[in-house]
Amino acid sequence: MQSRPNVRRTWSIRGKRPQMSMKEARDKISIVSAVSEDGELFFAIKYESMRDLDIITFLEQLLFEIRGFVCVFWDNIVIHRSENVKKFLFDHNDRMITRRIPAYSPEFNPDEWIWNAPKYQELPNFCPASKEELWHTAEETLPEMKGDPERIKKIIMGTKLPLLSLVNI
Repeated sequence: MQSRPNVRRTWSIRGKRPQMSMKEARDKISIVSAVSEDGELFFAIKYESMRDLDIITFLEQLLFEIRGFVCVFWDNIVIHRSENVKKFLFDHNDRMITRRIPAYSPEFNPDEWIWNAPKYQELPNFCPASKEELWHTAEETLPEMKGDPERIKKIIMGTKLPLLSLVNI
């Protein structure tokens, strides 16, 4: 999440153009997340950029919270391909498998659709004054989504990801 607003159309008094004030610096927080086909949302928030060890910690938490087999679909970001992550996946291949989503294909990534919901529904035109406000808003918004598995299931079904064919590869 970034401090730059996701500008959306809005209403205003005729002849009075709405003004959005934002600071010059671009703050950001990093969030790693996963969704299950049952509509569960898992996430972790960090002030700095995610590193490979953060990804491993998140995957360990997924294995702890999800009973049975875990199939992870992810994009081609560098930290997903690090040697530490590869070793972790090799060591846990009895319970976890990964499949890559084609590059530049957000329509296949259920997580991208999950992020679009708060960005364009709950938080359009949101201009946080500080990194702390950005963090606080993420901490409020994500649990609200986590508490609505039916909404998450609908979002997942809206993607073009052929889940069963990718799992059975």
